[in-house]
Amino acid sequence: MLPDWIVTILKSEGGYGAVIFGLCTVVILLGETIRRMYNQANKVYGFRLTERDTLTKALAENTAVIALMNKVTEQRNAVTEELAESIRSQMAAFQLLNARIELQHSALKDEVGRNTSAQVSAATIYAKTVDDIRIFLLNSAQRSTRK
Repeated sequence: MLPDWIVTILKSEGGYGAVIFGLCTVVILLGETIRRMYNQANKVYGFRLTERDTLTKALAENTAVIALMNKVTEQRNAVTEELAESIRSQMAAFQLLNARIELQHSALKDEVGRNTSAQVSAATIYAKTVDDIRIFLLNSAQRSTRK
């Protein structure tokens, strides 16, 4: 771990050399640990940058999708409003048609009632006329048999 010349100097110092050797070893190990942790931190930082870029891209795409959905929703709302207006127009047309049918029904009902009354009157007159003709023929037949 340490160069040989440092180890030789530390051996000549005795107990202090052992302590200094231990401290040097600890410093070297701490440096190596810090270097590994720094490399790991850089790797994690790289992962985080990649995650950030991915997230940023996903958010941008999500924003584009939301904008598209808003546009589609606006178009759907416009179509729905047109449909509602068409339904209102159709409802008004059906109401007019219904009113017209009711008027025609009422007029036909009155006309049928008048025609029925006229036909009943005519049938009554025809029945009376036929009855009168029958009575006349019976009376004529009876007179001709008496003579």
